[in-house]
Amino acid sequence: MLEVNEDVNLLSLASYNSYRRLCKLVPSCSWSERPAEIGEEAWSTLRSAYADPDDIDLFTGGLAENPVEGGVLGETFCCIMKKQVRREEAPLALMLLIFLLYLVRRPDVW
Repeated sequence: MLEVNEDVNLLSLASYNSYRRLCKLVPSCSWSERPAEIGEEAWSTLRSAYADPDDIDLFTGGLAENPVEGGVLGETFCCIMKKQVRREEAPLALMLLIFLLYLVRRPDVW
């Protein structure tokens, strides 16, 4: 189940929709425009927690996405990871975030 914490945006990252735009993914401008990467139940939970889709923080939106085929991360986090690796300047905080997401999705590894 998706849990939303109001303190998640402490890192001052841009919104989930901002990163979707950066990744050439369609942002959600209204609650009637659910991204294909997010299931209906997760979208409903997000809707009950946020006033507007532009308020969704990157961490929560990324965790709400279904993983890509054969992967553990959704489209947005995969895109961010690819962009960072290509630049060879991945910030430690982002790499830690990705590692934690991997552990969240794959608890059998620990």
